[in-house]
Amino acid sequence: SKKDELNCGACGYNSCRENAKSVLEGMSEIEMCMPYMRMKAEQMNDIIFFNSPNLILILDEYLEIKLLNPAAQEVFNKNKRDLVGIPLEYIMDDREIRESIAAKKEVFTNRIHHLDTDRIFMQSMVHLKDTHQIIMILSDITQEEKRRLELKSMKEHTLKVTQEVIEKQMRISQEIASLLGETTAETKVALNNLKKIVIKESE
Repeated sequence: SKKDELNCGACGYNSCRENAKSVLEGMSEIEMCMPYMRMKAEQMNDIIFFNSPNLILILDEYLEIKLLNPAAQEVFNKNKRDLVGIPLEYIMDDREIRESIAAKKEVFTNRIHHLDTDRIFMQSMVHLKDTHQIIMILSDITQEEKRRLELKSMKEHTLKVTQEVIEKQMRISQEIASLLGETTAETKVALNNLKKIVIKESE
């Protein structure tokens, strides 16, 4: 439409209509239009933001929530109230984020246990200094963490059972050796007595 004709000249043509004509004639590519490519990128960002299964929050420099995607709304907005504009500490512990900002870290990643929802998240934060914004992404790894703990517990149980079997086998071996020792001694005595009887009878 007319409002899309910015005529910025970034594509190398004097007007948007000249560029469009060149594209139709196969002389240039539509990707040469920078405003168009920016619009496509923004649309893609919107698609990712609104459809990502990860929780995405946009914070300002004071750690107040400026925007959050539907996944984050579903997890944190249990009271059905608007979370935009409230401090992050209202929904989760923000101490480590404040410490990372104070340490001037641009990227920050750690594992957190969100007690209110009893979920385990891999928390990633990107500090955009130019815009004084912070992008926080929370990936729910609760199920993976539960499986990891179950596997760890299973390994520990297996090791415990194996150790008990080894100890039991050692006890049995020692008892068998003791019994064999006693039997051998008794057999030796009996054979010596028999030997003495045979010798007496032969005399």
